[in-house]
Amino acid sequence: MAFLVALAVVLLLAGLWVRHDIRTENLRDRLLAGHEESVADDTPLWRDALELFQVEKLRRLLDRSPYARSFQNLLFRAGLPQSLPRAVFVLIVGGSVVGAGLWIGFRRVDFSLGGALGLIVVMLLVLRGYAHHRVGRLERQLPGLVAQMIANLRSGSTPLASVRNASRHAPKPVGPSMGEVVHAMELGRPAADAWREWAARWGSPACRLLSTGVRIKWETGGEMSSILEFILDALESRRRMELRIQTLTAQARLSTWVLLALPFVIGLITWSLNPTLFEEMIADPTGQDALAACGVLMIVGYFWLRRIANLRR
Repeated sequence: MAFLVALAVVLLLAGLWVRHDIRTENLRDRLLAGHEESVADDTPLWRDALELFQVEKLRRLLDRSPYARSFQNLLFRAGLPQSLPRAVFVLIVGGSVVGAGLWIGFRRVDFSLGGALGLIVVMLLVLRGYAHHRVGRLERQLPGLVAQMIANLRSGSTPLASVRNASRHAPKPVGPSMGEVVHAMELGRPAADAWREWAARWGSPACRLLSTGVRIKWETGGEMSSILEFILDALESRRRMELRIQTLTAQARLSTWVLLALPFVIGLITWSLNPTLFEEMIADPTGQDALAACGVLMIVGYFWLRRIANLRR
C-alpha cells in the first residue's frame, strides 16, 4: 500500500508540473500575440507574466544541468515537439503503471521498482535509437543540401538566400531544421550563434563541420562556394568511411539482436509446449528471482555488445 501511495504522490507532482508548463506556454502565446482583451483582464495577465518570468528562471536553472540539456537535445533530435516536463511526465506515468501492475500481481517491491525502471530504460533506449536514426538521415541529406547551396551561390544568390532556397526543397529532417536556422537569422539572431546552436542541438560531426565552415566564411567574408565545396568533399568521404565501419561491425550488431531475441523465442516455444512450467516458475519465488536475474543479464549483455559494435571514430 505504501508503494502505491508513493506512486500516486509522484504522479500528482508530475501532473502539477505539466499543468504549470501548459499554462506557461499558453501565457507566452498570449504575450507574443498581443493583449487585446478588456482592462479587467490586465491584472491577472501581468501577474501571470511575472509568474512566467519566474518559470523562465527555473528553466535557465534546469539548462545548467547536463542531464536536462542532453534530454532536451534527445527530444529535439527525435523530432518530438514535447517540452521537458511533458516528456518526464510520460516516463513517470508509464513506469508507474507498470510498477503498480507488477505490485498488484506479485506483491514484491523489487519487481515493481525493477519493472518501472526497466520500462523507463526501454523507452529511453527507443527514443535514443529513433533520434540516432533521424540524425543519420540528416547526415545523409546534408551533401544534397550543400550541393544545392553551391548551385544557388553560383547563380548569384546571397548566402542567406541560398540557405533559404535549399531548405525549401530539402526533405525532412534537414529541410525544416535549416528553415529554423533561416528563421532565426531573419529575426535578427546573429548568424554565428544560429549555426552554432543548430550544430550543438543535433550533436553530429557532420553538422559541426558544416556549421564551422559556414560561420568562418560568414564572419570573414569571401567566396563561400569554395569552402562549401571542401565541406561537400569531406561529407562524402565521411559517408564512405561510415559505410565501411557498418560493414566491419555488421556481425557484432547482428549478434546483439539475436542474443536479445533468443530468450524470448525459447520462452515462447517452451510456453507453447508446456504452459504449466511457466505458471510454476512465476508462482515460485526462486523462479521469479531467476527471471529478474535474466532481465538484468540481458541489459548488461546489450550494453556490452553495443560497446563492442561501436567503433571509436
